[in-house]
Amino acid sequence: MLVNILNYFRIKDWTHILGVPTLGFVYNANSNLLSMEFVSMLFVSSLGLAFAYSFDTNYDKFKSKLLPSLIVLIAGIIYAKFLSLTTFFLSVIGGLIAIAYVMPPLRLKSIPILVTMTNSIGFALFFLVGYSIASDLNMNAFLLAIFVGIIAFPIQLVHELAHFSKDKKKGLSTTPIKFGKKFTYFLILTSLFILIIWSFFLQVYINFSILFTVFSIIFSFLFLLILKYKTDISKSRVYIRYLSAAFGLVLLFTFVFKI
Repeated sequence: MLVNILNYFRIKDWTHILGVPTLGFVYNANSNLLSMEFVSMLFVSSLGLAFAYSFDTNYDKFKSKLLPSLIVLIAGIIYAKFLSLTTFFLSVIGGLIAIAYVMPPLRLKSIPILVTMTNSIGFALFFLVGYSIASDLNMNAFLLAIFVGIIAFPIQLVHELAHFSKDKKKGLSTTPIKFGKKFTYFLILTSLFILIIWSFFLQVYINFSILFTVFSIIFSFLFLLILKYKTDISKSRVYIRYLSAAFGLVLLFTFVFKI
């Protein structure tokens, strides 16, 4: 029974993503890791991720088994309403995006570029959810959420490259399938360059430490290094996931200790 639940909601596929709303929560000066707000943040984020992942999988495979996904979505939205109005609206927006990602007529998961951008926006939304638990959003939160979305863009492109054959068999038209692998690698390089530029901007605008930019440059360099020397894209994806987790921990450290 428990194994079926874990598999249905694909919990092992998204637990690491909880680090994104955690970053948003910690970045908020009014947050406290030893509070019930932190637990609430993890709970509402888990419900959102459980819905997004299970709805994506079960819509294509078992349309008759969508009820648990929808129940989780509704539960998450209702719970978010008790946390804050902002969290409620972000949860509703996230749910609608997840539905548009999977269902016709939009079915964003099969539209080149948009499939990549939608996933990036999802990461940015989860960052804002984490921030919104403790207080209302502000410009700094949005600017850092954009930073998170930019990071997610090349990561998603690597994910699409790793699923190239599988997605093609499903009839999906992802960015690599539509524009080719060479152009996809160009997009990865471009997005990492934008990431570095955005880190410089945040350093000046929000007065972040120079270490913030240095870490962004190191992340981008190692990202490209992995792609260059790991010929198996599936293995590259795993290494990049580890790299992203390490970068997230570094950011978490800088936010906690205000470095």
